[in-house]
Amino acid sequence: MQQQPGCSINFVLDTGANVNTIRKDLAESLGLPVVLCKEDLSVLGSSGVGGSFQAGDIVLLGDCKLSGLPESQSNFTFMTNLTAAALDLGTDVNIGNGLLGTNFFECFPAGVEFDWYGTDGDPPTVIFYYGKEIPTQAKEGAFCVPLEKDSFFGVPTINVTINGVELKAIVDTGSPITIISPDAANGNGWGMSQKNPSLKVKGIDKGIVDLAISSDKVSLAFGNESLGELDAIFIGDLPGISLAGSFPNSTQPQVLLGLDALRRSYRMILRLHEKEVWFESLQESKTE
Repeated sequence: MQQQPGCSINFVLDTGANVNTIRKDLAESLGLPVVLCKEDLSVLGSSGVGGSFQAGDIVLLGDCKLSGLPESQSNFTFMTNLTAAALDLGTDVNIGNGLLGTNFFECFPAGVEFDWYGTDGDPPTVIFYYGKEIPTQAKEGAFCVPLEKDSFFGVPTINVTINGVELKAIVDTGSPITIISPDAANGNGWGMSQKNPSLKVKGIDKGIVDLAISSDKVSLAFGNESLGELDAIFIGDLPGISLAGSFPNSTQPQVLLGLDALRRSYRMILRLHEKEVWFESLQESKTE
C-alpha cells in the first residue's frame, strides 16, 4: 500500500486482528500524526490470537493508493483517512510493517475476495468489491458458510468440521497454520506425533508459543462441503483464545483456522457485513 505522496508500506491482511496496526518505529520515522493518544483510549491494552499488547497511539496514514497497479490506474485513491495503532510488533519487516484487520475489511460491505491461486494465468489476487453486493458471477461455483452472529472480540468465527467433529474456529488469514486447543484435541482423541513431537513459534507480541503436531492427517469440512485433508494439525494454547475462557458466558473458539486450511479452497470471499464467507472448492488442476 502506498501512502500519498509516495511512501510504500507492506501490510498483512489479517482477519484475526481486530485493529489496524503499524510498526511503532516506522510510524515515528515517517512522522505520522497522532489522532488519538494511547492515554485517551478506553483500554489499557488488548489480547489477540497472536499475543497481548499494550495500548498504542492511533496515527493517521491518510489517503492511500495500492502499489503495483497498471499505469492507467496508478493515481487511483484506494482509501481515505486510514488510521492504525502504532505498536511494537514482533513480525519480521520482510513479512509486513503492519496489519490490516477487521475494521479494514468492514470498509467493503460487498466483500473481499482472496483468489489464492490466480485465474486464467493471473498471479494470486485480492479483489476489493465496492458497493453493497458482489457480482453474481463471483458466486458461481462457490458455496456460502454463515459466520457466527457474535464475533470473538471483533474477529470472525465459523463452525468447521474436523474429522467429523464440529468446532468453533477463528478465520485467520494472518496465520500460516491451523491450531487447535489441547482440550479439543484430547477430547477427540487426536494424538501427538512422536516423530516430530513439538515446535516453538513466536507470536506477534514476540512471546513464544509451544505447539505439538498431530500424529495423523485431519479432514476439513463446512457442513457437507469438504475442503479435503491437512497432513497434520498443530495443537497448542494461544493467549487471546485462552484468555476468553476466563470471561463468563464466553463461547470460546477451539480452532484457529489458518492459511493451510483456507487455501484448501480455490478462493474465498469474506463478507463481514453480511456475516458470511464464500468458498470455491479446490480443483487440483487450477493450482498447477
